[in-house]
Amino acid sequence: GLAEYYKGTFCVALPMTAVDTKSSKKLCYRIWYIDDYENRRFKEICASVSEMIASQKLNYFVSYQYLPKAIQVNGIALPGVKMEWIDGLTLDQWLIKNRGNVKSIKKLAADFLQMCKDFSKAGIAHGDLSNSNTYSVFM
Repeated sequence: GLAEYYKGTFCVALPMTAVDTKSSKKLCYRIWYIDDYENRRFKEICASVSEMIASQKLNYFVSYQYLPKAIQVNGIALPGVKMEWIDGLTLDQWLIKNRGNVKSIKKLAADFLQMCKDFSKAGIAHGDLSNSNTYSVFM
């Protein structure tokens, strides 16, 4: 009976279907469990990233909303972000699934390179691109 969740170094991601909207979009709440200094820093980063996403018009991101009190655990309010959940495979899962498909792997590599160029041009970096932390929509 536990909720589905994915644990990372600094946060827990909780995917769920929205119940208060007319759409059946799946949402994700990312809850940070870090100290107060990092929470203040996180809020500043979220505001900056939100502005960047809106101004750059890059299609690599979903919109998100910072929530200073996203969830309460044992009387302690924890900050988080509400965003749209996107189902997909991690990069390593996708590569294993497509290991014999040279054309698809070359397209993924070209798309990934273009994404990196777009990030560089926009003056941003992901900070944690890795085979297990990068989700593929190239399916």
